[in-house]
Amino acid sequence: METIHPNEHGDWVNLRNDRFSSYIPIEPEKRYDNNAQAIYSTFSLGILTSKDSFLYASSKEQLSKNVIVMVDFYNDQRIKHHLDNKHEFEFDSTKIVWSDLFVSAAKKNVQFVFRIEEIATSLYRPFFKQKVSYQKEFIQRTYQQLSLFPNSKAKNTIICISGIGANKDFSCLITNLIPDYQTIFNGQCFPLYWYEERKASQASLFDDGKDKYIRHDAVTDFILKRAQGQYGPKVTKEDIFYYVYGFLHCPAYRETFANDLKKMLPRLPLVEKAEDFWAFSRAGRELADLHLNYEQVPASKEVVVDWHNMLPGIADTD
Repeated sequence: METIHPNEHGDWVNLRNDRFSSYIPIEPEKRYDNNAQAIYSTFSLGILTSKDSFLYASSKEQLSKNVIVMVDFYNDQRIKHHLDNKHEFEFDSTKIVWSDLFVSAAKKNVQFVFRIEEIATSLYRPFFKQKVSYQKEFIQRTYQQLSLFPNSKAKNTIICISGIGANKDFSCLITNLIPDYQTIFNGQCFPLYWYEERKASQASLFDDGKDKYIRHDAVTDFILKRAQGQYGPKVTKEDIFYYVYGFLHCPAYRETFANDLKKMLPRLPLVEKAEDFWAFSRAGRELADLHLNYEQVPASKEVVVDWHNMLPGIADTD
C-alpha cells in the first residue's frame, strides 16, 4: 500500500499500489470526444510563436511598437516580391523573423494588419506574465489553443504539465492565461473548458451576435459518471478538475511514478473513499488560488530583500 497526503492539513490517504498503466489516462485518444474513457476530452501544447522578440513584451505599448515594425517590414518585402518575383526577402533580425509561415504568406501576397485589440496577457514562463500579440497569422503554431482561448478576451483555466521527454522532474502549473510552448517544458495544457465557433444555423431569433462561441466542458462525461458513482451525485466536473490538480501535486505520486511521468502523460486513479476525493479536490482548489493569484499574496514576514546586494551601489533612500 502507498500512503499519499493531499495537503498538510488533510488525513493520510491509502492508495492501492496498482501499476501506472492501469490508471485512467488524462488525455483522450481522440480530441473533443466527450465520451472518451479519459479525464479530459481535449488538450493542447502552448503557442509557439518562433518570433518571441516581436510577439512578446512587458507592456502593451512596447509590444505594439515591435509588431508594427515587423508588420511594416513584412508588407514592404511582400510588395517588392509581388512586383518582382526574383526579389529576395531581406533578413534583418531587428525588423522580422522570416519563419516558413511568413515566407509562404508573403509569396502568396497575403497582407498583414496589426490588430491592437488582439493583444492579450500570456503566461510566458512560470509566474512571469507577458503581453502577446494573439493573432493566428503571426504565430507559427497555435495547436489547439484557439479552442481553449479563441480570442484575446476568452476566459478559461488550464493545467499545464511537463511534456514527454523532459530531463527534469515532472511539474505542473495552473493558469488562466494563454500559455507559451515553454511555459513548462513542451507543456501540454488540460482545460476546464473548450470553445466551438457558433455556426449561423445555431443562432436563435434572440441572438444578438455577441456570443460567437459555444463553451463546452473539457472534463468528460465518462469521468463524471465514474466519480459520481463512487462519491455521490454532488460531484461536479469542476470538482474533478481541481482533484486532478491536487493529485498531480502529491509527492508520493510524483516519486513513485517519476520514470513513467517522463515517458508519458499522467494517468490517475480515483481514490476509494469519498472523503479522500474531496480532500484532494479542496487541496487542488486552494493551491490553484495561490498559483492564480500569487501577485495578491502578502509577502512572507520571514523573507527579507537585501536591495544593496541585489543592486550594488544603489543610494540609500528612506
